[in-house]
Amino acid sequence: MIRDVPIYRSRLARQVAGTALLSICVGCRLSSPVRPEAGVAGAAVTAPTAKSDRPVPELTVPTIRIPRTTQSPSLTADVNDPAWAGAATIPTLGLPFGAPASQTPLPTEVKLLWDSQWLYVRFICTGPEPYAPFGQTRDARHYQGDVAEIFLEPVGDGRQYFEVQLSPAGGVFDQNTLLTGEARSDARGRLVPQVLAKDYWPNPDYTMPELRTAASVARRGDRYVWIADFALPAAAALKRTGAKAYHPMTLRMNLLRYHHSGPVTDKTRKLLAMNWAPVTQGCPHQSPAAMGKVELIDARE
Repeated sequence: MIRDVPIYRSRLARQVAGTALLSICVGCRLSSPVRPEAGVAGAAVTAPTAKSDRPVPELTVPTIRIPRTTQSPSLTADVNDPAWAGAATIPTLGLPFGAPASQTPLPTEVKLLWDSQWLYVRFICTGPEPYAPFGQTRDARHYQGDVAEIFLEPVGDGRQYFEVQLSPAGGVFDQNTLLTGEARSDARGRLVPQVLAKDYWPNPDYTMPELRTAASVARRGDRYVWIADFALPAAAALKRTGAKAYHPMTLRMNLLRYHHSGPVTDKTRKLLAMNWAPVTQGCPHQSPAAMGKVELIDARE
């Protein structure tokens, strides 16, 4: 069973809340030690190791090679779907910059495949009972509960990128962010305050055409396993590049999981944020330069 507390949020309320969140995040200051990201199976990965209050000379990001598939996943969040057997695998996620020292990531595995029309991503999330406060409401603030989340930037200059979240109940939040100026970032890959104040334009009312998702939840003993399946359509994801199909290419991407220790009404609850490419705690949506690199490869060539 998914813990579910339905709460209605109007579009205006979401916009006001988003503005408030932006102002808070722009002013955040973190001093906790930087944690290296987790290793990636079959990928060359490097991680920042400097203290959080010390400049990092050069931002390094994880990379992974994703194979082309000839068998499309069913996109039903079925744990036994054989199409995922040959997928590239990220075996675990790490913690963001500024995460409390007492936190430990929950077991999370991410699998990736592609074909000409779809980029497939599967999260396998293990842990306490998942929490989905907004059910299947489209574009609700699903990040206030458990979510699996993808950031995708198709060009590499940080000027336009997508954010897609999926809750255990199947609720989707998708957003398209545009920058009207150069994507200048700090040493951790987060956009600098001047850019956020003038050139940062997130659009939470965006709906990605033809996006496909599925979620499932199963109890195993005293733990839960929930699966989030995504299929990101080439026509929408690659629009800025002019391409209409995926091909051997490099994209920028980050993969995250959020888990909260209690319901929205619990003022003492804690967020456990997990990421593939480390970002400043609470600001993955403002960190295009920190996204990892995914290389779409075709073994047939």
